[in-house]
Amino acid sequence: MATAVRETRIRAAGNTISGTVVSYGDTAPSVPEHPYPESFLPGSIKLADSVWVDLHHDRERAIGWFPGGGLTLTDTPEALTFSLEVPPIPAGRKALAEVESGKITGASVTYTPVREREGVQEEVILQGFALVRNPAFKASTVRVRAGRWATAELKPGGRRNCKCVGPDCEFIEFDDDAFDDSIVEINAGERDLVAHTGGFGPEQVLATVFAGTLRLRKVDDVVTVELDDAVAGTPAGAALAASNDATMPVLRPLLDDARSEFTEQGNVRRYSRAWLQSLLFKTAQFPEGWSRIDIGHIADADPPRKRADEDYLLCL
Repeated sequence: MATAVRETRIRAAGNTISGTVVSYGDTAPSVPEHPYPESFLPGSIKLADSVWVDLHHDRERAIGWFPGGGLTLTDTPEALTFSLEVPPIPAGRKALAEVESGKITGASVTYTPVREREGVQEEVILQGFALVRNPAFKASTVRVRAGRWATAELKPGGRRNCKCVGPDCEFIEFDDDAFDDSIVEINAGERDLVAHTGGFGPEQVLATVFAGTLRLRKVDDVVTVELDDAVAGTPAGAALAASNDATMPVLRPLLDDARSEFTEQGNVRRYSRAWLQSLLFKTAQFPEGWSRIDIGHIADADPPRKRADEDYLLCL
């Protein structure tokens, strides 16, 4: 297993921070929940339309982006490297100070797998990366997986009660790939997605994709929605857990019909393209057909050999 001298991977000179995002020679150790050593093939990293860099995975402290935001990315057979012209903002000054003092020694990247074989990433889409403090493991790449506190599913096919999308609609259905375009856009970092219990106030928001507390993945036509352990400590999370004990809430997607595509026949609306606007976790008056929410810490199962539309964090 290749390792790296971490203190030399990120460095500052003047107002520029540079270093390695991913080294193709490095391999992460296997762990029980992910049995294959993790590595990247040279040329496996494709870039999202916009790639961000922030401080300690706090998107409110973004300090650059590619293209046009001071971030330069260079891909070679050995590594994907970066150079960042740091803007004169508080987060930028803090990043420079922490790199110079040795508090920041690595990068932690967010990516979407496209093709993977037994832990070897053959193609991924890089969404962004954070400048981070030295993680506990010394291997050059270490996977970080947030624990799952709650999960629910969006399944194609089947008929669901839904009396709120129009005066003449009582049921809705989804094609197998109805959510695909929306999920690809969200997982590529092009927009955020919010999970909530009925509104967007601080007492109702459960999680967001940009905060790293909400994740979407699709396997065998089923979209799995995951809320991580941090959600349990929020006011909305506590309220959801309490309602789960009494009424068994369900997950319902709230859709942007202006961007969706559907046909209507009688009282049934069928979506060929369902554009996710937000995710509602709440007790429904007519819950038939909707996924009930599994609440409680859930250990990660062994991943399938091939995955799509799933976010990961890697600390390098």
